[in-house]
Formats: sequence, C-alpha cells, structure tokens
Amino acid sequence: MLGEVKGVAIREFLLRRPWLLPFAAALMRGASKPREVADLLGCSRRLAATGLYALRRTRDSPEGWSLCVIRWGSWFAARIGSTLVVAKVARRRVKAYTVPLALLESGEDLPGRLGYRVRVARLVLEKGEGFAGECG
Repeated sequence: MLGEVKGVAIREFLLRRPWLLPFAAALMRGASKPREVADLLGCSRRLAATGLYALRRTRDSPEGWSLCVIRWGSWFAARIGSTLVVAKVARRRVKAYTVPLALLESGEDLPGRLGYRVRVARLVLEKGEGFAGECG
C-alpha cells in the first residue's frame, strides 16, 4: 500500500485541503516556481501560484515531507492516515476526493457519487506510477 505522510502539519493541511496534493508533489519533485509547477502538472500558472501560496502557509519545508504520491495521467493519489486523497488536475481547476481506506479495501460496488470516487481511486492505485517521494 502507499506510504504515509510524515509531519503532522502537512498531514492535517492536506486532509483539510486535498486539492493541494498535486502541488505538494510538484514541490517534492523540485519545482519551486509557478511556471515550473504549471509545466509539470499541466495547469495554468495562476492555479499553480495559488497552490504554492496556500502550501507556504504550512511553514513546513518540502524536504521534511515523507509523502508517496502516485500519478496516473492527470490523477494523483496519496495515503494520509486511514484516508486516501485523490485529486485530478485540469487546466484551470483541481477536483479532489477523500476516500476512506476501509471502503477501498472492501470489494463492494457503491452507488452514486461515492461509488464513482472509489472506482477512480482503485484505478489510480492499480495503473498509476510513483510520482514523488519514496513509493515502495
């Protein structure tokens, strides 16, 4: 399974603001300017600047983060505690979902929006590759 995020500040921050997951992954890959982040993620520079500004509020250095982020196309996933955070980056916005790992590990098909989120999370985990951090 995915490794966990170490560092309480970033863990709580990403659980409250899951849309920042791709930007945290980009920072861990070494991109520090909005232009670099935008090129890496395929989003607008304005969105990248907003994400970087919001992440600066943690006052945590990306070097101290131990975060395993899986990427599949424009989808990103990371395990934080007993929750899987899934985010999709578009040109001008980021859609983010949080899925409890218990739902993911149960083989049930769930109806409605929650079922969609679980199916997407399973796809990202199955087909994705390590993007940032130590994924092992």
